[in-house]
Amino acid sequence: PSWWSGFIKQTMHYLFLRREVQPWLGHNPLAMSAMFFMYVLGSIVIILTGFSLYAEQFGWGSAWMNVFGWVNTLLGGSQMVRTVHHFAMYYLMLFAVVHMYMVFREDIMSQQSVVGTMISGVRTFKAGARIEKI
Repeated sequence: PSWWSGFIKQTMHYLFLRREVQPWLGHNPLAMSAMFFMYVLGSIVIILTGFSLYAEQFGWGSAWMNVFGWVNTLLGGSQMVRTVHHFAMYYLMLFAVVHMYMVFREDIMSQQSVVGTMISGVRTFKAGARIEKI
């Protein structure tokens, strides 16, 4: 329940519907879900489609196609695999840009030192901040 509450509050904060945000020791719940859905799943798609495209040069029946040919079949052919691979690349690039914006925005707007933590490894909070742990 505290995770979902934090997810909703953090989303409202990012949408400028809530001024105050509760500080978290690690990633906040919205950042956790964004990392999973955007980075982890996006990377899996990029890797699978990339290996499927690589396997095509060896032809059907090769060891590479035996392992990664199912991606080609699942997506309906080589052109669709290539298209999904390109869209996943743009998806990850967009995620990187949005992520950088959100890191600097969070450092400026919240009571946490997000950028400073990446540099020094020490997490600091403004006075009076109530810290939540998941």
